[in-house]
Amino acid sequence: MKPILFVGHSAGLTGAPILLLNFLSWLKQNSSIPFKIVLRETGSLSGAYASLADTLNLGSGPQGFIARRLRRLGLAGAANRLDLTRLNGWLSGCSFGLVYSNTVTNHTVLPALASRSPVIITHIHELENWISNHIDGDAFNATIKLTDRWIAVSNAVKDNLIQNHRVPVGQIDLVYEFIDTNNVTKVNIAETRTRMRNLLGIPEKAFIVCACGTTDWRKGPDLFIKLAHAISMRELPQPVYFIWVGGDPHYGNSSELGSRIRGNVPGEKVRFIGEKRNSQEYFAASDLFALTSREDPYPLVMLEAAALGLPIVCFHGSGGAVEFIEQDAGIAAPYEGFYVMAEHVSMLLVDSDLRFKMGQAARNKVRERHDIGAAAPKLLKIIEKYYSG
Repeated sequence: MKPILFVGHSAGLTGAPILLLNFLSWLKQNSSIPFKIVLRETGSLSGAYASLADTLNLGSGPQGFIARRLRRLGLAGAANRLDLTRLNGWLSGCSFGLVYSNTVTNHTVLPALASRSPVIITHIHELENWISNHIDGDAFNATIKLTDRWIAVSNAVKDNLIQNHRVPVGQIDLVYEFIDTNNVTKVNIAETRTRMRNLLGIPEKAFIVCACGTTDWRKGPDLFIKLAHAISMRELPQPVYFIWVGGDPHYGNSSELGSRIRGNVPGEKVRFIGEKRNSQEYFAASDLFALTSREDPYPLVMLEAAALGLPIVCFHGSGGAVEFIEQDAGIAAPYEGFYVMAEHVSMLLVDSDLRFKMGQAARNKVRERHDIGAAAPKLLKIIEKYYSG
């Protein structure tokens, strides 16, 4: 029985690697199909991946160190050749029933894998801004030519493939992102809320607006600070604190924008606390999740926050979040409209009944549509359709 080769771009603590790891854990328990794993970059999840199957981590060891040094020196071509030499050695004599590439960033290794498998599936988690600014056009076109089937994580992602890259609609399957809700909801919300607020020094009756992600332009940390500023100008019945989990913990202090805005918003009210393995506990301590992303295909952190009963506020035109909230699990503001978002956030903070109602709708939606038990079988069905064992 031929194995499947799963290719991940990273073992870092971000959405796409987490989703792939969760799916492979589920696959190992629910299918007899063997698999191997290739990771292009190392990270916090490396050990968890290695525990599931035979894994080549191109970012680890002396050769991984050399490749990273070469890339920092601007010698990406030499680093890629080193990776390919290592990959071909590891795969010597191997063939696969299917290659499953998680994200569109694996173009450096896909050509070497095409001859080893009759089918390549690319699971695309990216939208156009990221694609056009991070992947050379020729490289992405090569990925398109090598990919036999696409799995899009939202209609926004699917539409971008069709409209901007002329991928035939018949080659694309839509499977929304998913999480293991059992891992998220095992948090005792009441106890965690009290404990985390004590840890953060935030009063029990104060409001907390939470966000999560890397502190890059796409995720909109600058818009989060502007949102905090706009809300701080309003009179609300309780003080409002703003917590950003993930990314650079010094972002708000070091940026020019952060320094300027903090002149109007007290420093302790807006906090960037960096990457946390227990991000769900910060969600549990919060009242609302603000997705200030300019571009976000279908963020896992949105689903995790929703699973804990938080309503979601987001921007129209930013990606798949509007597909999730629909009319009942949150509110969308115009694109980059942080003043309008501030109105929505303020309304939800004041109207506890509406906040609870939307939070419960979000929680139910995640359980019904976005739990791994509901979504992973859809991926397996696609894999089984094209797998040649």
